[in-house]
Amino acid sequence: GVLRGGAISAGILLKELTSSLTGSGLPVASLAASGLTASGLPVTSLTASGLTASGLPFAGLTVSGLLFTGLTAGDLAQETSHCFVRLLQFIVPCVLVLFPIRFLTKVPSFVFRKLLHIIAFTCFTVMMLSARHFLPAVLTCLIIAAIAYPLLAHFETREWYGNLFVQKTPGEIKRSLLMLFFMFAAVITVAWGIFGKPHAAAAAILMWGVGDAAAALIGIPFGRHKVQFWPVNGKKSWEGSIAMLLISTITGFVLLLVYINFQSVLPLAANLPVGDLANAAQAASGAAQAITDAAQSLAADMPVDTLAVNAQRLSAMSTVRLFGTTLLMAFLGTLAELLSPSEWDTVTVPVVMLAIALILL
Repeated sequence: GVLRGGAISAGILLKELTSSLTGSGLPVASLAASGLTASGLPVTSLTASGLTASGLPFAGLTVSGLLFTGLTAGDLAQETSHCFVRLLQFIVPCVLVLFPIRFLTKVPSFVFRKLLHIIAFTCFTVMMLSARHFLPAVLTCLIIAAIAYPLLAHFETREWYGNLFVQKTPGEIKRSLLMLFFMFAAVITVAWGIFGKPHAAAAAILMWGVGDAAAALIGIPFGRHKVQFWPVNGKKSWEGSIAMLLISTITGFVLLLVYINFQSVLPLAANLPVGDLANAAQAASGAAQAITDAAQSLAADMPVDTLAVNAQRLSAMSTVRLFGTTLLMAFLGTLAELLSPSEWDTVTVPVVMLAIALILL
């Protein structure tokens, strides 16, 4: 109910934004600089002096972002709503499956926490790849942060909150999630918005999330050999680090192969055996069916043109080079995770991985 209420609130805000900015039928660019309406020029064709003459600050992120994507305010609202709904289509059923597991079984708290991480990173990656422009994906991340942070701050004093989310320090969950969503937005902005490489953002986000989860899921129960050299705090293990290296490498490599061959993969998702999965879904309160429906909808509505351009770029690389790139990303990301102080790996790991992806992919 909370998530649904947040989605409705965000939808109302977006609707108000659309109606207020598009009442005249003009794109946002024309509200700032009327000359742009007739020319239809994207921001990349404008000079700094041209932006200054229009009365806009050169560093105006909102308007320049709209110009850069070629989106009108109405398009932006529609695309952002699309991304927001797409994210909820996947993340809500997954969370509804995990919550009963948390309360009805004796699954360790760190396992539940890392499963939530995997779901979040995977769903945000899918949302980003289903977007047609980078800005709606970025705004979706920021909207989720704006909804989640006050909700978590409100409920963190409740007893059930402490039982559901085991915090390392007071307020750690809401802080880490806020950093997480902002890093999602930053990675997408840099990789896709500036360099035009959404596949680099997808690889960095998914490798970071799955690798970090693997490090905890293996390192905590099976880590017998602690990493002792400075500046590592002595709590991290070689077993966990090796797990992060291997799992993140495999994750990134498989993701890029799927990306290259997406035109063969999408028909598989569009033809999932709904009837067979529907029977299994009854045991999971319809969650599996909801995920199945979302996958089919996603396959039918992916931005094929955008994917095709980047898939063609990646297909020119040899398989060995792709694997070597993901291995280097995973190695340096694992090293960053080892050397980073607590909670700061949320910043250092994606930055390191993304830098390598932007250079080599």
